[in-house]
Amino acid sequence: MSCPSGDISSEDTRPILCPRCGHIVHVGDQHCVHCGRDLEDFDPVATAPVQNPALPLPSDHGIFPPNDNVILQFLPSGTCVLATLERTLTLGRQIGDTTENLLDLTHLRAKQHGVSREHCQLRRRDNHLIVIDLASTNGTYLNGKALLPYQEHIVAHGDELIIGTLHLLITFTSVNGPLASSENDVLEQAPSSSTPLM
Repeated sequence: MSCPSGDISSEDTRPILCPRCGHIVHVGDQHCVHCGRDLEDFDPVATAPVQNPALPLPSDHGIFPPNDNVILQFLPSGTCVLATLERTLTLGRQIGDTTENLLDLTHLRAKQHGVSREHCQLRRRDNHLIVIDLASTNGTYLNGKALLPYQEHIVAHGDELIIGTLHLLITFTSVNGPLASSENDVLEQAPSSSTPLM
């Protein structure tokens, strides 16, 4: 058995764990004596895939309380925008005439990320946050799943949206700071003067 790193030789007898059953085997063993797994192709230096057990969702998963606001955290920059969602919010790029209640993402290199001028909308419906793709050129993804245009999808706390190739995390918050208590939506402030939250 060869080891490209040079740290472990075929004469090495240090114990390692069998990738199938987890019992101790030694480098150079042909098979695991406990489960019989063939160790010929086993590389103890390689990273093995990990299977995480599915965690149960809380019973209130997807509930967007009426007094909560939403924080949009754009990655990789970490830029955060607080939105009250008193009105429907359009995410996109401002070109020419202003679209009412548009969050202009130009400063986040939106064009290079394939964000359309009117890419998607976020709105409050009952006790849920809803996202709607506006037939964008490069699509909207919710937790990796492509959304069909003009269909409502519920967004939950901690979900990830991808618009074009621009990633953002969604967080619900009951922040009672000056931005949250303002009668004006955060979008009525210039994006360059928005106060980062984190």
